Amino acid sequence: MKNFTTPSEKYRQQGNEIFAILKEQEHAAFVVRQGRFTDVLKYYNQALNASMNDDERASAHKNLGALYTYQITRTNIESANKNDYNYNLKECITSYGYAFQFGRKAKSQEWLISIRHQINNFVSDCYAQFLLLPTEERLRALEFTVNCFERTTLTRLDSVATDYYALGKLMFQEALKHFKKEPKLIYNCLPTLNRAFYWACEPHTFRSTEIKELQDSIWLHQCIHESSNARHTGVRMLDYHLQNDEELNVDFIWTIIDKFREAILLAKENDIEGKL
Repeated sequence: MKNFTTPSEKYRQQGNEIFAILKEQEHAAFVVRQGRFTDVLKYYNQALNASMNDDERASAHKNLGALYTYQITRTNIESANKNDYNYNLKECITSYGYAFQFGRKAKSQEWLISIRHQINNFVSDCYAQFLLLPTEERLRALEFTVNCFERTTLTRLDSVATDYYALGKLMFQEALKHFKKEPKLIYNCLPTLNRAFYWACEPHTFRSTEIKELQDSIWLHQCIHESSNARHTGVRMLDYHLQNDEELNVDFIWTIIDKFREAILLAKENDIEGKL
């Protein structure tokens, strides 16, 4: 039997042994697998609580992240309890975040590269699951995921940047559906795309063509909305002036004309009535 140097190492090894059995017996009854998951979780949490330094804390959090990754990626997202799924997802991302935070102080560069690779694979697997969901649920799942990452100290993960791009694209599609009744939804899209650039390892080359096309479409619809607002404001001002002012106010008329000019410039020769 191996002699463990610290209690944390002992608990990690005990958890690893049960985790190996859990992965070998994927087709066991659900109650059996859930029991083993609970046992592994217990030992990994004990390892974390017994950690005496950043090296042990990083290892314990990485193990927790790997366990939650396994649990999430083996879940049928279409029939899963959403609260349980989101809890596991949040715990997984939080664990990886702490693993990297403590690992920066105590682990090798190879270890840090390895865990970034692990995180990217996990996020990509989750995204593949999200594609099975209806549009509104997929949007919420992506939003929940990126919000969890924003609460960590992690940065520069292309998988998270991809989630932000997918989220921005979905938000734009939904905004177009409701553009006539709720045109202001379009203004939520660009800030989301900007976060994709923040998370991308190479912001200037990350999906450059796709994002440029999406940005142009978003800007176009923002201009259409602002042009329509300017035109309607000009019409209201003109109606008010004609109905309430006895004499022609040249300065006021020029203000109205400026509104109409603004509408023309913003429209960029697009068919506004066809868009609104």
